[in-house]
Amino acid sequence: MKRIAAIAFIVFAAHTSDAQNLKPAPNMPGATASAATPATASRPAPVKVRKTGIGGTIQNELREPVAKIQAYIYRGDDIIASGFSDTKGYYETNNVLPGTYTLRLVYPKSGRRITVPGVPVKMKKVTIVNYKGIEPVGDSTIAYTDLMPPPPPKVR
Repeated sequence: MKRIAAIAFIVFAAHTSDAQNLKPAPNMPGATASAATPATASRPAPVKVRKTGIGGTIQNELREPVAKIQAYIYRGDDIIASGFSDTKGYYETNNVLPGTYTLRLVYPKSGRRITVPGVPVKMKKVTIVNYKGIEPVGDSTIAYTDLMPPPPPKVR
């Protein structure tokens, strides 16, 4: 008898909690718009993503775009962000905090790498690092200042 009473109580409790969570369908009499709004009202507003990172183009010695090059951003030994170059040779990595990073471009077939240390990243800016040249014979390091375009001449 006690078991039957316990089972009946559990079934009743489960049925009652389900009935409390049910909302009337919008086309049913008595349904209101406020019945569906509590769930949406508690959601936080969407966060605007800021575009902060490193991007640029990769071209071979004939100035043709190179696709599928892996671009990694390092801070020390940790990979912070990564991306691939597209068919136009363009790559971009986003959502990086401002600071100074190391960019590593890796050719997927050979695994050869070009390392560019000291790349500055500023808030809401994509730092452009373009590479034009041959695939390295081994791993190579190029200074960020060597890849920067020359400053425009001063007008007097």
